[in-house]
Amino acid sequence: MGLRWTPCLFSLVLLICSAIAQDTPPEILVQPATERLIYGAEDTSAELKCKAQGGPNLDVYWKFNGARVDLSNHDKLEFTGFDSNLKIDKIDASVEGTYQCFASAVIGTTTAVSMSDIVTLKIPDLEAFPTRESFLSKPESQELGKSQSFKCEPPRASIPEAIIDWETIDTGVTNPTPVALDNTERRFVIDAEGTLHILYTKMSDEQAGRMYRCKANNVKLGVTYSNFEGYTLTLTGIIPTSQTPHVTWKTPTASESPFLVGNDITLQCIVTGNPLPTIKWTKIVDGQSTELANLGLTYNVDPKDQALTISNAKLTDSGTYRCDASKEGETAMEGRISSANIEVTVEEAPKWINGSEPKNMLVTIGQTAVFRCEARGVPRPKSDFLVNGAAIDFNSGKFARTDDFDLTVKEITADDKMVIQCNASNKHDYLFASVFLNPILPTVLDVGSPQKETLDQSKDKEVVFTCRAKSDPLTTITYTWYSESTNGDLTEISRTDESDIYTVTDSNSLRIDYTQFDKDKHSNNYRCVASNQYSEAIVIAELTHTTEPKPVVVTAEFPFWIIGVVIAVALLLLVVIIIVCLLQRNKGESYLVDEKERAAGHDPEKEIADSGFHDYNRPDEEPVGGSRASLTDSIKPLESDADSMEEYGDIDTGKFNEDGSFIGQYGTDRKRKPNMSNNTGHTDV
Repeated sequence: MGLRWTPCLFSLVLLICSAIAQDTPPEILVQPATERLIYGAEDTSAELKCKAQGGPNLDVYWKFNGARVDLSNHDKLEFTGFDSNLKIDKIDASVEGTYQCFASAVIGTTTAVSMSDIVTLKIPDLEAFPTRESFLSKPESQELGKSQSFKCEPPRASIPEAIIDWETIDTGVTNPTPVALDNTERRFVIDAEGTLHILYTKMSDEQAGRMYRCKANNVKLGVTYSNFEGYTLTLTGIIPTSQTPHVTWKTPTASESPFLVGNDITLQCIVTGNPLPTIKWTKIVDGQSTELANLGLTYNVDPKDQALTISNAKLTDSGTYRCDASKEGETAMEGRISSANIEVTVEEAPKWINGSEPKNMLVTIGQTAVFRCEARGVPRPKSDFLVNGAAIDFNSGKFARTDDFDLTVKEITADDKMVIQCNASNKHDYLFASVFLNPILPTVLDVGSPQKETLDQSKDKEVVFTCRAKSDPLTTITYTWYSESTNGDLTEISRTDESDIYTVTDSNSLRIDYTQFDKDKHSNNYRCVASNQYSEAIVIAELTHTTEPKPVVVTAEFPFWIIGVVIAVALLLLVVIIIVCLLQRNKGESYLVDEKERAAGHDPEKEIADSGFHDYNRPDEEPVGGSRASLTDSIKPLESDADSMEEYGDIDTGKFNEDGSFIGQYGTDRKRKPNMSNNTGHTDV
């Protein structure tokens, strides 16, 4: 199964890569060399690299000295590395020159071209000293203890510049062996022009008749040539003569060849004297000599020749430097100091200013693109532009230069896929950048706007506003919701904050919990910004209300234990009330004679007032309906007083109250006797 799917997956990858390539102008990924000036010795080989991407139908080719390389005309050149690298099989004068790699592709109606840096190939060379049949020695005579200088005439042609050194040889023998100078005493110094200085002479400097001669070394070529001409030294006198310090040579003012930022500054003051003088270096600041240590410089003084080297030069290192030479223990008041000033100029090769290096750009169709190509440097660099490797036609109205560092491309269309080259250069070096312009589709909404919702807080629970857009396939759209205040200020609605009434869903909709809506806190206006970083589309959402929204009262957290206490007390009260009600329900009834008499239509109070107390005789008629004739469940006529009392057992009749009620008068000894008589009658009270 895996083997059968492999071709399909490979084809899919090719299709995807092809689709991407069709939308992308060509771009150089690997430059030909790490340096723009390279050296190649004759009869050796070299390979220049180039790797590019883009498309479709990417074409990678080279130009040599400005002309496209045709292998049929260059037998020493061949393509390697998927036909993008250029190999030089055998270096000679015919392949010396400039090389540049190009990558082109037809996109729509435009042929987009990208370019690499220009690399210059040079063959190292060192011209030999003039040859002679025999050595030529120039005699020099000097007083013992004084200084002596020998000048070297180096070869005129050296690529790169040769390094000069000195040695001695015995001219009286065939094929003499050179002897290096013994500089243990630091009396021999070679200046930047190759001249040898003996700061003060000793008898040993006669070198037993050997000749002083200079030699030139080409590091890139690995060759050293020695001069056939030189000097012999004869010293006069017996006792070395003391010599006052004197500046014999100093580094010349380099106005034509200034020091460069980032390189080292090396200054020499060659001072003769016997004994050897001591050199002190300072810088003139505001007319005063200032110690170098107080200037924050990184420097050192070579103990061999007392030359000053300032590391990693800066533009602020320009100025006047001073060397003061004196014998140990002597001061200027004694007239024993020799001084010299050296003017130092520091300049700078072009370097990109932060943010000003040209960059690849995706630009929305219909908009304007501005490419910035600004570099700093001394002298100030000049910026030039090319489009697809060719000069720009500013008369077309498509392009414009707004200042010395900008190129504007107006009203981008779908066919404006192109590669733009920028060159920022001054006399020291150049910067080169090749970037592409790729038009893209704008961001447009896929939902309606504005969206308006009218809600009633008495019945509506939530509202949802949608936000959806589409754009170029090369871009990704991000969605951001904002609430808008009455004065137009926007506040971003967080996707992660769950403490408010807002929720931004995974589908980028805004959900508002309307039950918590507070007009004093929450907005009625919202907007969603859909952006692909190059263009944006905005959804406007408006919320209105049919009734005044109820303000949400937010209280502090309630101590819920109080609720438990209240519930317990309420339950206790409920139990007490139930018990009281049950007790009241089970109470006996009151049998008050007054109430019954009045119910029968009598007036007990009036009868007492008229006739006083007397025996009561119950009427013979039937009892009033609803009244009770007996405390028992059965009603029977009363035959006599005795019968009526006998029914209740041994009862003390004196326990009846004046109302005739016997409730509450029973004691524990009361027993109910069975009714044994059926006599009827009445009872007198």
